[in-house]
Amino acid sequence: MIPKAVLGLALVYIAYANRRPIMSLEDEIMDIYNEVRLKGLQEKFDKQIAKMRTQDKHMHKTANERWDYALRRIKGWDPNKSEKKL
Repeated sequence: MIPKAVLGLALVYIAYANRRPIMSLEDEIMDIYNEVRLKGLQEKFDKQIAKMRTQDKHMHKTANERWDYALRRIKGWDPNKSEKKL
């Protein structure tokens, strides 16, 4: 079992490396869920998630990473053309 202090440091490092504010995993999922629901993107989001389930490159991503990727894809981000996240 990993001590809580080590896990906490790992999360801080991940947030620093990604240059994102520290947010709990549940908060991030809820933010994505609320954005999808409020903007009426549920059908597109579900299709993108289903498509990602069949692709090997998404196999080892966390749920948060998959949801974040799916949301950016349905908003128009193309990973092959852009280095900037939406």
